[in-house]
Amino acid sequence: MKRFLFLLCITFIALASPSHGQSKTDVTGHVVDTAALPLPSSTVVIMAPEDSTLLKFTITDDQGMFTLKGVDAGKYILQISFMGFKSISKNIEVDASQSTYDLGALILKEDRVTLGATTIEGTRIPILFKGDTVEYNAQSFKPKANDAVEKLLEKMPGVEVDEDGTVKAQGEEVKKVLVDGKEFFGDDPKLATKNLPADAIEKVQVYDKKSDVAEFTGVDDGDRQKVINLILKEGRKKGYFGSVMGGGGTNERYEGTFNVNRFSKKTQMSVIGMANNTNQQGFSTRDYINFMGGLGNLMRGGGGRAFRRSADIPIGQGVGTGFTNTGAVGINLFNKFGIKTDVNVSYFFNGIRNISDQATDRESFANGENYFTEDSTSSNQQSANHRISFRLKHDIDSSADVVVKGGVKYNDGTSTSDGQTLNTTPLGLPISNSDVNNRNHGTGLNADINLTHRKKLKKDGRTIVTDLTYSVTDNDSRGNMLSTNGFFIDSLQFWTYQDIWQLQKSITNRHTYGGKILYTEPLGNKRYLQFTAEHNRKTDESVKHFYDLDDNPTYQEILNPQLSNEFSSDYFYNRIGSNFMLNRNQYNVTFGLEGQYAFLQGEVQNTGARVSKEFRTLLPSIDMQYRYNNSKRLTLRYESSLNEPSVDQLQPVTDNSNPLNIYVGNPNLRAEYAHSVSLRYMAYSQFNFTSFFAYLQATYTGNKITNSVTVDELLRQTTRPVNVDNDLNVTGYVTYSHPLKFMKAKANLRSNLMYGKSIQYINGDQDNLQRFVNAYTVSLENLKKGKLNTEAGVRLSQNLSFYEANTNFNQNFLTSRYFVDFDVDIKKTWTFNTDFSFTVYSGEAFVSNQVLPIWKAYVAKRFLKEDRGELKFAVIDILNRNNGISRNSDVNYVEEQRIHTLGRYGMVSFTYKFRALGKKSS
Repeated sequence: MKRFLFLLCITFIALASPSHGQSKTDVTGHVVDTAALPLPSSTVVIMAPEDSTLLKFTITDDQGMFTLKGVDAGKYILQISFMGFKSISKNIEVDASQSTYDLGALILKEDRVTLGATTIEGTRIPILFKGDTVEYNAQSFKPKANDAVEKLLEKMPGVEVDEDGTVKAQGEEVKKVLVDGKEFFGDDPKLATKNLPADAIEKVQVYDKKSDVAEFTGVDDGDRQKVINLILKEGRKKGYFGSVMGGGGTNERYEGTFNVNRFSKKTQMSVIGMANNTNQQGFSTRDYINFMGGLGNLMRGGGGRAFRRSADIPIGQGVGTGFTNTGAVGINLFNKFGIKTDVNVSYFFNGIRNISDQATDRESFANGENYFTEDSTSSNQQSANHRISFRLKHDIDSSADVVVKGGVKYNDGTSTSDGQTLNTTPLGLPISNSDVNNRNHGTGLNADINLTHRKKLKKDGRTIVTDLTYSVTDNDSRGNMLSTNGFFIDSLQFWTYQDIWQLQKSITNRHTYGGKILYTEPLGNKRYLQFTAEHNRKTDESVKHFYDLDDNPTYQEILNPQLSNEFSSDYFYNRIGSNFMLNRNQYNVTFGLEGQYAFLQGEVQNTGARVSKEFRTLLPSIDMQYRYNNSKRLTLRYESSLNEPSVDQLQPVTDNSNPLNIYVGNPNLRAEYAHSVSLRYMAYSQFNFTSFFAYLQATYTGNKITNSVTVDELLRQTTRPVNVDNDLNVTGYVTYSHPLKFMKAKANLRSNLMYGKSIQYINGDQDNLQRFVNAYTVSLENLKKGKLNTEAGVRLSQNLSFYEANTNFNQNFLTSRYFVDFDVDIKKTWTFNTDFSFTVYSGEAFVSNQVLPIWKAYVAKRFLKEDRGELKFAVIDILNRNNGISRNSDVNYVEEQRIHTLGRYGMVSFTYKFRALGKKSS
């Protein structure tokens, strides 16, 4: 450990600048037009003359004045630009003997042909400010021949790319990436940043996008999201371009990817695909979650119900998932028909097979005592998943449009699992055991469609928006369970056994439809009154039939009425309300109040038992946004909601999928009434790239639905949802980034906090539980991304739980992670990369600390014309220590999971880029 910390210090020191003691000069000037009038917000940059690398930049003030602070002595290229004027470029030389170098008046001439010209005598303007939009010239940041867009973005000042590929700009997460202003594979930014080649990009625009309704109506509702727009080079808007990669490695490992793109002013077509057995997910995490969602639903019948609360914190880093084979392909099509109609369609397919062997050690708390569980499970899961989505927008005329969007998802999966469980006392004496074998198959279908009509009326600001939605969900699963459950009778000192052999069938069907009308009336002076009316309805049908199987040769199926159930429910709500909106240049304020009437009824069809409930609620809301300037904002929001119980929670039927972990629904549940307050503050300096982002949210829930857990003397657990009086959950995070110019580095500080206060029931006894989760990350990276890129840091995460009555159940465990990432270009065609992480899992609740060092590295060589070929040799998990460890906690237990997973392997891969323009190709 000491050696590792020493290496961290060496990495930090290696970033230090040798010019710390040198004198600096402030370069000043005055930008005016030909009439000597000032040009405020002009962009001023200085670049290195040898390669036009961006060194410093600023914008002029209201009087057209600028100051570039702390410029080293030397020769530079100075460029000045302003929208609607011809940019100028001149060579300057800064003398170290001068504390200030005044360039005097710098005159820009009006350009009646081109606004915001991007080239002057063969040089490029690296960065340009256009109102609220920051525009980067991609080629000024010198992407490598085979870089994806995310590698280009991380070189741009003010843009960050996290380890998982999440992009942040000006301190905020980027929610959408457009290509030439058009959607690319929906709302997942990573599909664009990870698949499009960097050398196809001409410009990158970063801005805050208003909501679709606000853009149409012109009434600012304060709803914004950070968006990046990738503008393609003109040469990439004709013909085809893309890349293909294939690799093979030790232990029969393989991986391959490809992407083909064709863009024009009216059309876009992209095809992406991949196949591997190296645990790489298809496309991105979001698609993997979508694909596995249906499989997870059908697997639930086989593996028992998960009882973890949503606040559970997985302490592991997700390093192990068994052995996964993945094949995936996706296609995105966009076409503009005439000038009024845009159509976007995308399709995904993902096939996954996962084999895993998992061991779990758990300590549970019940009846005032501790119990220990050892569990081992082997599973084999396969799924085939399809997803189609579409969006059509048609401009009826200049005052009205209609948008239709929707999609279809279908998944088909099978799973097998074999598990053994042993429960013991703290002294190691046996209590119970279980041997469970499951075989399951299921399908899931989900389809939805949404139609929105928007109309501007004669009076400016008067609009009406109509929204209609419909969705249908069908899930069908069938499984066989064979279990042998043993219970140790201490008083008699012998085991008693129970065998269960069942066929389990489940069919669920849901239809949801709704409509909403939003009418906006202007009151003058940027004040508006909105009226809303909404109706939403959900109907559910659930059939669950469990059959006991005979062990005679006929395998007769005998319906088990105690475990079988047919349940139907109908839930609808009507909501009306109004919002008062006040828009000003610096702030927006919205006060809203809605009244909601909801009705829920359900029937257990095989018994005739009925459930009927009414809910009448007022739902107030407040939204306040204050903009100090373009780079500093404060947002305060309060909202309330009514959350009805789910069908699974309401069904009065026993689910014994896991005989030692039984679930029973509760038809007497009431709806939750939640109040949420959030505060968000963002400050960003576009000149020194200091960013500060803070978020705090507190949610108080009345009639909170939680789980009541009953554990008998043989450790058979029964869980039933119940309402409790209140529940409090507070989450927050803070990020701060600041350049350390004397080290030519940037320091990053991140903190995630969670506090929860809840009421828990264990064996009928109420206990108040408080939970704290604190995570802190400190890292240092080089400021100027180029030939050398490095980052090092540490992350500490602590999980604390305090029980009011049963203090001996209190929990405290810590995870520490140290990491280093190093990437360097050797000459022009070689790249070396290595990253190392060292994770320590410790805590009072666990027998011993776990240590997980993960190290990987690669070297790559680019060759062929325009560096279109790349040969890479990589070694993953060099130390062969990837054990797949994670630690979790819940209401009445802590556990450690170990998954046998992919270890060390080597991989040799070749990547080739291609481009075809018309009939010419190379």
